[in-house]
Amino acid sequence: MGEDGSTTSASPHVDERARTVKTRLLFAMAFLGATGQNVIALALLFYARERFSASASQIGCLAGSWSISYMFACMCQRRFAARILPRYSILTASFSISLVLWGITKAPSFPVVFALYSLQGVLTSLYWPALMGWLSAGLEGKRLSRTIGGFNVAWSTGGIVSPLIAGRLSDMRIALPVQLGATIYLLGGCGMLAAILALPSLRQDDSAHSHESATAAKHDGGTPLRFPAWLGVFTVYTVLGVLISVFPVIGQEVLALNRTQIGNLLFLRAAATTVGLAVLGRTVWWHFRLGQMQIGLALFALVFVALASTRAVPMVCVLMILAGFLTAQGYVNSLFHGVTGSVRRAARMAMHEALLAAGLFTGSAAGGRIFQTGGDRAVYMVAAALLGLAAITQGVVAKHAISAERTV
Repeated sequence: MGEDGSTTSASPHVDERARTVKTRLLFAMAFLGATGQNVIALALLFYARERFSASASQIGCLAGSWSISYMFACMCQRRFAARILPRYSILTASFSISLVLWGITKAPSFPVVFALYSLQGVLTSLYWPALMGWLSAGLEGKRLSRTIGGFNVAWSTGGIVSPLIAGRLSDMRIALPVQLGATIYLLGGCGMLAAILALPSLRQDDSAHSHESATAAKHDGGTPLRFPAWLGVFTVYTVLGVLISVFPVIGQEVLALNRTQIGNLLFLRAAATTVGLAVLGRTVWWHFRLGQMQIGLALFALVFVALASTRAVPMVCVLMILAGFLTAQGYVNSLFHGVTGSVRRAARMAMHEALLAAGLFTGSAAGGRIFQTGGDRAVYMVAAALLGLAAITQGVVAKHAISAERTV
């Protein structure tokens, strides 16, 4: 309302433009953050193996060190997420991660790399939950789903290009992709700082944060289907941890592939994930449906059974594509059902991210050990069994969650 009591028509348009600017900026930050992290995730496996002669088990533990530190940091962050403005959190993470990655390229030993990569996991917990909570603030229903869909396409596009970059740059010079990752985070932080200084709407966009702070102590809403969705994303990312951290070793030692070929296979998986995220972000048929979660996990189990029974690279390509689609399904179920009806978006996003990290750690650490003792087929069959068990357990979890909600 104006001072004279009349309605001010410009205000809604200004608000909508400000939201559009913020959304595009955060999509760009999601792309850069995912590109930088995924380049590092694959490049460090090659880097540790060549420079420090790390074993498959050590490589798995290195990949898991980031995931477990990120997981615990996200869980701890849930207690104070509403007290930190998201823009400050994202800027701090961007510049700090860049410094840590440059430090990795100068590290004299594997334990130092291990410690620095773990520190990066802690710092990353300041990046993604804040970004995702800020992006989804005030949105519900189809608008929330579409925004999540756009965000998913942004970060997963970074996941598409990063395996190609990491594989090819590693073949050129082993430290080059790590240095690139540091540069990406630095450029992202500088770009966001410039946007915040130039655009008052970004500096003043604190309403959602203030609302979350005010309601943090109150009962938070949501759908009980978030619990089976969270179980599903944990399981999906556990088996994804196997593909990301153990498959490069399987590709070299079992399939006799070079680094570029391994990067190409992981590129197919990432590309399929992006397509799946884009499609699911523009559809609603899967909203609030338990059955599609369980079917997705069962199909993923069959993918791993097929991986255990083939050495043909063309078949592995097809299975990687299917794995990408099914990863997208598990991810969007957790993200959408986790924040729907909630006012504490940053805390829910932190929970989502903690489960991803916990799954990646489990898959990375356990996958390396299983491969060393039982070979690639044992790794794939254990993953298939885990997915099948999770599909059954989702039904039990959903039943108890719905019953508990009715008794409240």
